Order: sequence, then structure tokens, then C-alpha cells
Amino acid sequence: MKKNEFMAQLKHYFRNSEPADLQGIIEDCEEQFRLGTKKREPEEYVCYRLGHPHNIYRYYIGEPIVPEENEQLNPDRFAAYETDPHPPVRRPYDVEPASAPHRAVPEYRRTGSRAGRIFFGFLCRFFYSLMVLTCLGGIFWMNLPPYCVSEWLPLPQLSLQTLIYTVLALFFAGLTCAFLKRRCRTRRTS
Repeated sequence: MKKNEFMAQLKHYFRNSEPADLQGIIEDCEEQFRLGTKKREPEEYVCYRLGHPHNIYRYYIGEPIVPEENEQLNPDRFAAYETDPHPPVRRPYDVEPASAPHRAVPEYRRTGSRAGRIFFGFLCRFFYSLMVLTCLGGIFWMNLPPYCVSEWLPLPQLSLQTLIYTVLALFFAGLTCAFLKRRCRTRRTS
């Protein structure tokens, strides 16, 4: 059923009612057709949603609605319009809008490049691994007997202070890379 046919039948059923009531119902139906057009729904589907004009009139006068009259409006044809093709994804941490806090929460979105996250992640692991190796190597180096360092290989002595500063430098380099990796992952939108 098209819009013109629907409106003609509606006017036919409401011919004995108050003109103001008929005008209000026609305006409501026109609004539904306008919204359907905006959503790119066919006129037949809007007619199907509104129901048969005779049922609208029955509802108006207080009589029970007869669903069998809607058979001419084929519901199987509009099954695609009944379901949302892209339903919203609900995550366990999503909050309903009614129960959301009243203060504005900053939103984070993924920006930056995937390559930056991979690069700084690799660099972070490299510095932390190098820090552990420096600690173990420094402990091994300091426990070498004196004749190994002086007679076999002319290697310099390593002080404890130098070892601590080297480990701290590698630790802070790893922290810096971890921070940069995180900045490549999320950004605050304002």
C-alpha cells in the first residue's frame, strides 16, 4: 500500500469524526512518512508500521484492533527493516547513559601509528633486557679475581658507582620508551 492509498483510506474511515481529530491523525501519519523517507524506508514499510487505516480508526473509537486486516500489508517483506543491520556492540564495561556520572569524562581514542607502538615496544624491551644484562654482567665483572683483569686481558676496573649509573640510565630509557609506546596508543580528545 502506498502513501496516497493509505491516506485516502484513512480519510474514508474518519469521514464521520471531528475534523480537528482527523487533521491531527493525518499530521501524525505525515510525520511518520517524513521520518521514514529520511531513513530511506519505502512507503509500504511505513504503512506496515502504522497498521491498517481501519485499525487506526478502531483504536480511535475504542474498539479492539483486528490483526487479520494487516495481512494485506506483508510483514515478511519488511523483515530487513525490523532488525538493525549494525547493532551496537555492548562491552561489559559500558555504562548506560541514564546511570552515567554527571561530570564530563575525557574520551580517549586510538591515534598514532601502529608502527610507533611496535617500535617503542621493541625499544622498551631492548632497554630493559640490556639493563638486566648490565646488572648481571656488572656483578660478574666485579667478582672476577684481580689476576684475570690485569694479567690476561688489559680491561679497566669497573666501579660500583659506574654500574649503578649505567643501570639507572637504561631503566629510565626503558621507562621513556614505555611512555612513548602508550602515547602512540591513546590520546585524550578535547
